[in-house]
Amino acid sequence: MHPIEIDATLKLAKRKLREGKVPEAEAMYRKVLAVQPECGEAVHFLGMAAARRGKMEEAASLVRKSIELSPQSAEYFNNLATVLGRMGRPIEALGAAQQALG
Repeated sequence: MHPIEIDATLKLAKRKLREGKVPEAEAMYRKVLAVQPECGEAVHFLGMAAARRGKMEEAASLVRKSIELSPQSAEYFNNLATVLGRMGRPIEALGAAQQALG
């Protein structure tokens, strides 16, 4: 995949995820990760897709990995806080939210 194709695939996958087309979005994120396994954005939104499917442990794991890959992303910390909150882990969620704020 050419970098322009990766960017276009990520944008389309994000739109599919917003539209609720989770399996299509997941397939696109996996396609990107097959050629660029350290793509924090693809890992992150694959995690958010897992959250949409109710697989919160998987979601938290993927979002944490995306933070390792892109530690400057407040959005990723914010989404981790949301996932942890849904998992009933308020202390951890608060910590992630504080990281999102900087």
